[in-house]
Amino acid sequence: MVNLDRPLAKASKHTAKKVWFIILALIAICAIGVVVKIQFFTPKPAPTKHQPAHNNQQANNSQPAPTPPKPSGLTVPSSFTLEQKIGQLLVVGVSDKDMAVNLEKTYQLGGFLLMTNSNMFNKAATDEVKQAGALVPIIAVDQEGGYVSRLPDQTFRSYTARYMGTLPNDQVQGIGSQMGQSLAAIGANIDFAPVLDLDNGQNAAISYWHRSFSSDPAVVAQKASAFAAGLRATGVVPAFKHFPGLGYATGTTNGDTDIGPATTPAFATLQQRDLLPYKIIQTSDVSTVMVGNQTVPGLTNGLPASLSSATYDYLRKTYNFQQVTFTDEIAGAKAITQVESTPTQAVIDALNAGVDMPLINISSEQEAADIITGVSQAVQTNQLNPQRITDALNRVMALKTWITKHNS
Repeated sequence: MVNLDRPLAKASKHTAKKVWFIILALIAICAIGVVVKIQFFTPKPAPTKHQPAHNNQQANNSQPAPTPPKPSGLTVPSSFTLEQKIGQLLVVGVSDKDMAVNLEKTYQLGGFLLMTNSNMFNKAATDEVKQAGALVPIIAVDQEGGYVSRLPDQTFRSYTARYMGTLPNDQVQGIGSQMGQSLAAIGANIDFAPVLDLDNGQNAAISYWHRSFSSDPAVVAQKASAFAAGLRATGVVPAFKHFPGLGYATGTTNGDTDIGPATTPAFATLQQRDLLPYKIIQTSDVSTVMVGNQTVPGLTNGLPASLSSATYDYLRKTYNFQQVTFTDEIAGAKAITQVESTPTQAVIDALNAGVDMPLINISSEQEAADIITGVSQAVQTNQLNPQRITDALNRVMALKTWITKHNS
């Protein structure tokens, strides 16, 4: 018989040692696990309002939405109806003071262009119009000098832009200041001038009437900048026109968009020549830009510039211009009426394209009312993006803040 007592004793001793070793190992493993859990699996605090829930990589990959212009200074009264907000974006060409007062009371129009035969070329009349509105209306005049002189005072008819182009900059600024003083004296606060178009010697709208300072973009920029500085010194805001350049426009009308369509050279050519003077709008000085009704091959896709979103995109992005834009007149200009069914549709399309303040000439209060009603319906039926109204109003309020501050 095999004696198993000795071997069994040895086995029990070895087995006990193994058991204790295993127990100690398990204890060690558990201890390590606790440390690991404490170090790596302790819950992080919940995000606060200063700490986003997503990680940095996700935050860096996200693209913020474009920020619309913010209101500055004056704001639109909360009591304004949609129709009154739309009215605040319109500049209306009028001849009669009483009609202007009634429109301002009812629709809070953004502004008025004084027509040549208007009975509003005096401060008493413009003051009455201003007092009719909750916000100061724009009172604009086409006062370039020379042949385009709307002020009853004929002093400035000898100062054509072509003549001013030959003068030293300080003299041009002095002429701008004199015109500004005359405009301010009748209550005007915006001059639809100076012209930045180049003189090609043939254009019916620009060259024939001596409305350009020069054929040289550098001279145009210098003289227009000086003229604008003179206006600003008197509390009158300049409007540079006719973006993106009308001086070389041709067509059956030889460039005159009031009587028919006009087409410029290719956009690439304008970038090398006609657009060069617009570098002067890249300043902090108060300015506005009037967009013309000419078609620009390579930019506007067959549309007049005033109705083309590409025009406003280029103006905003290339020059970082965030101030007010106007259209040239779009209710009666033949370059517009040949592509638009009604003045209302022209205004809707211009606003959709990106303009802030369409310019329309009207002959009756009902005509203005119909346009405002039609634009309001376009907003309510999503034919016109409501954000366009908001963005345009913000720019208009910033402009009117400057006007109010400098004409009090």
